[in-house]
Amino acid sequence: MVVRCLPGNQLMCARGAEFLERLIQLLTVNNSAANMLSLRVLANLFAHSVGTTLLCCNVDQILVHLEYVVTKGLNLCDLLIIGSYAVAFCDGDKQVDIKGTLLSILTKMLRNQIDKEAAFRVLVAIGTLLSSHRENAGALALSLETQKAVSLWSGIVEPKKVGECAKVVENILA
Repeated sequence: MVVRCLPGNQLMCARGAEFLERLIQLLTVNNSAANMLSLRVLANLFAHSVGTTLLCCNVDQILVHLEYVVTKGLNLCDLLIIGSYAVAFCDGDKQVDIKGTLLSILTKMLRNQIDKEAAFRVLVAIGTLLSSHRENAGALALSLETQKAVSLWSGIVEPKKVGECAKVVENILA
C-alpha cells in the first residue's frame, strides 16, 4: 500500500479532509472489500507522523465507526486502528474525553465474544491508556467497569500472554 511509504503517506494526507471523507464513505457501503480496503488504509496511515496527525485531528469521525463496529464484529484492522490511537493519545493529560471514548470502546470489545489474540491486543491498548494516565483513566475505568471486563480474561492459561497481560492491567487498575 502506498500510504505505508512516507512519500505516499504525505501525498494522500495532503488531501486532508477530502481523503478521510472518502475512506469513511467506503466504511459505510455494503461491500466488505471496500470496508476492508478503507480500514487497511486507515491503519497504515499510522506508519508515519503525517498520517498519525491527520487521524488524530479527525479522531471523532473514526471513533464513531469503531463504536459501531463493536456491535457488529471486529477484525484485525479495527484493532490496529484503536491500538494505534491508544498509543497516539497515551501521553499527558490532554484529550481526556478521547481517552475516555477509547477506553469505553475497548471495554465493550472485551465484553464481546472475541478470540484470544483480539483480547490480547485490546488488553495491551487498555494497559497503554491506563499506564500513562493512571489517575483520571483509573477513575474512568472504574465507572466503565473495565476491571470486570479485564478479569474475564485473567484466568486464561493458553495462550499464556493473554492471562498475563490481563493480570498486568488488573494491577494497574488496583
